[in-house]
Amino acid sequence: MMTAIDPLDEPLTLAEAAATLPKGRNGARPHASSIWRWAKNGIGGIKLRVRRYGGRTCTCRRWLAEFGDALARAKYGPPEPEPAPEPDHVADERRLDALLRPGTRRGQRR
Repeated sequence: MMTAIDPLDEPLTLAEAAATLPKGRNGARPHASSIWRWAKNGIGGIKLRVRRYGGRTCTCRRWLAEFGDALARAKYGPPEPEPAPEPDHVADERRLDALLRPGTRRGQRR
């Protein structure tokens, strides 16, 4: 039984990988030779992962994303953690306090 390959893990030649990347400041996408250089030499000690398939060097979208994330972390530090969602009971207590606060329409005593 053959399992389906996740599209993020599908092998891409270096030329195909270059075509998936956004255009740079000069309005052009990176050349396949740049992708090769990222795999062979890396940038700041961070290398793009590649595999060889029948004499062709390939990478995948997942490895491109991991490479970009690693470069961003190296330059800007780790991303800010997202604030934890407020527990439901705290939100409920705030709504109740607002309703019962003197001077509010619903909270006025008669």
